[in-house]
Amino acid sequence: MHGGTDDDASVLLLRLEPGTLIPRHRHGGEVHALNLAGTRELIETGELVGPGGYVHEPAGNVDSWRAVGDVPVIVFLTTRGSFAWLGPDDAVTGGTSNGQRAAGYAAYVASLG
Repeated sequence: MHGGTDDDASVLLLRLEPGTLIPRHRHGGEVHALNLAGTRELIETGELVGPGGYVHEPAGNVDSWRAVGDVPVIVFLTTRGSFAWLGPDDAVTGGTSNGQRAAGYAAYVASLG
């Protein structure tokens, strides 16, 4: 992961086991996502994104998705701005900023020695 301030882009590499659900959320900035392996289903549209598939989400986009199939999903993402988890009626239930995510990741890496 990279991205130390809220103005930076966060760069993430996610690996999710089949069946893993990413609940409904909203991005404060744009997202670029490239699937490297596995397939994910974009729940709101039903679209399946497989290896080599690319998704752009504009700032303010609300979505949820899940890893489908028999192999883990590996997705490379860049994001900007805040991230908010959404509950019923799209009420914000939590979230983070790029700076908070970067600080949390740095603390995790430091804990590994």
